[in-house]
Amino acid sequence: MSQLSIKKGIVFAIGLILLVMSIGSAVLWSVKVSLLNTLHSYSTVILPNSVALESSLTEGIQLQSAARGLVLNPQDASARKNIESALVKFVKNTELLEQTARREEVRQEAREWRRTWQEKLVPLAQLIIKELDAGNVERAKQLTTGDLVANWRDLKVQIEKRIKARTESNESRSSCIYSRRP
Repeated sequence: MSQLSIKKGIVFAIGLILLVMSIGSAVLWSVKVSLLNTLHSYSTVILPNSVALESSLTEGIQLQSAARGLVLNPQDASARKNIESALVKFVKNTELLEQTARREEVRQEAREWRRTWQEKLVPLAQLIIKELDAGNVERAKQLTTGDLVANWRDLKVQIEKRIKARTESNESRSSCIYSRRP
């Protein structure tokens, strides 16, 4: 073998190594960008949406529980505070969901839930408190176990359906991330 063919072999090998390193760098860069985009999506959309959905559900459950507690003990100041807090926090949670949702369908659901909450559940909660303040415990009990429970149940089913869809979507996204692992 001549010196020239050894030099050509070395240059070819170096060129091949540089090509492989360039391709590897491009793949690593692509993975890094993809992971950063996914992390950004999780922190700005998925996590806030999941928290807003779960918190909305929690506030509805809190409203129902506090109303029942207040009917049992109309002097329970903490039950009154819990009702007032749930009424406000549910609205804030649905506003957050509407602001951070990427899909119009989810934003529309958040608006609809908030409208239902404000038009049906807020007035019912206020009426229950008014009836209790007037000494009409039986009427407050009927409103709580009847109208409040029924209206909340309808809304709860819708929220749980969205939570299920969100969970399935999150699991799907997570499986894509984890499947890229070596």
